Amino acid sequence: MNTDMKKWMPFSSLTEQSSFLKQMKLNRLYCNKPILSDEQKEDINYILTHYLDRNLKVFYYDKYIRNIEGIAHLDLCNQLLIIGKTKINLQDITSILVK
Repeated sequence: MNTDMKKWMPFSSLTEQSSFLKQMKLNRLYCNKPILSDEQKEDINYILTHYLDRNLKVFYYDKYIRNIEGIAHLDLCNQLLIIGKTKINLQDITSILVK
C-alpha cells in the first residue's frame, strides 16, 4: 500500500505563468508621457537652478512614471540630470521635490 502524500506545485513554479503575470503588472503601470504646463516647467527649472547639489526626489517618465532620490548633478552639454549612476534626460522630468 502506497501512503505517499501527493506533492502540489507552488504557485511560483509555473514559469510561464509568473512571467506573464509580471508582464501584466508592467502593462497596467504603462502610461503616456504627461504634458507639462509652462508653470510646471518653470518650477522644475527654478529647483534645478537653485537647489542643485542637494538631496532631491525626481519623478521622470520612462514608459512608466519612475522616481529616484539623491544628490543631483547637471550635465548641460548632454541635457542630463545625474543622480548616482542614473542619467535622466531633462525633457523626461515630470516633477521634482526638494528633500
